[in-house]
Amino acid sequence: MPIDMLGSHLSVAGGYVNALREAERLDMQTVQIFTRNQRQWKASPMDPAAAADWLAELKRLGWTRTISHASYLINLATPADDHYRKSIDTMTDEMERAEALQVRYVVVHPGSSLDAPQAEGIKQLVKAIDEINRRTAGFHALLCLETTVGGGSQIGGRFEHLAAVRGAVAQPDRVGTCFDTCHVTAAGYDMSTPRAVKAVFGEFDEVVGLDHLSCFHLNDSKFPCGSHRDRHEHIGLGEVGLACFEFIMRSNEFALRPKILETEKVETEDGTPWDTINLRKLRQLAEKTPSDHQPAVGRSGRRRTSAQRTRGHT
Repeated sequence: MPIDMLGSHLSVAGGYVNALREAERLDMQTVQIFTRNQRQWKASPMDPAAAADWLAELKRLGWTRTISHASYLINLATPADDHYRKSIDTMTDEMERAEALQVRYVVVHPGSSLDAPQAEGIKQLVKAIDEINRRTAGFHALLCLETTVGGGSQIGGRFEHLAAVRGAVAQPDRVGTCFDTCHVTAAGYDMSTPRAVKAVFGEFDEVVGLDHLSCFHLNDSKFPCGSHRDRHEHIGLGEVGLACFEFIMRSNEFALRPKILETEKVETEDGTPWDTINLRKLRQLAEKTPSDHQPAVGRSGRRRTSAQRTRGHT
């Protein structure tokens, strides 16, 4: 099987290690997990035995680019002081758990400014990230801001929001991006045709920079472009368009970027997991010769070398 860094968000019920074992069983090459209860502020200390089992299995697999998703309660852009402080503390704990588990990328939603202007929310987010990075100095785990569906006071619906954060934090190299195909579509970026998706990634490169795109969430969308509604659909059954997934899967630029499915964990009538069906679809889209792959184009418009393409994604 070719290296394509495809994986899924999988359950850690019964121990972290079970997510790795299930990922291997499903022919994946990476995985995304929750390291703690994502809907509670308080979390039990991490079980040393569970962590040791995960690390041993991770070593056996040779995987170095796994992902964790931070709590949904976190809002690092909120003007509400109590929620803001709890969000910083919880995100710090998320980073500490990821570091202990040798998880490379920690994905978090940028948050919402609520009743305050978005610009104020971005300032809050920058301050929060700087504090978290100070608390976790020397960590290998990378905080990754996820693109969002936008709308209202939500931050992350425009590429400019992510660029503004990276441009203002004290340590921009410690901030990556997670590109969610459903969210980007719902935010209003049309990726339904080859020309359109190439234009969107060209815009992302100009505004944020492809070097800072750390990982993907590969989800189709139940709702149309610009809906600002976050509902994931199985690959090819929604509104994103296969052109988007084709572009990502055929691009040498993204070959080693982890690509995570977050679609519903159900089975077909014959017992086939939908993760298996989605993986099969994505791999079929990638079945072209190297000469057919999209060139890696940077801000200058020139094709980049393999060394340049992999810089910052170790």
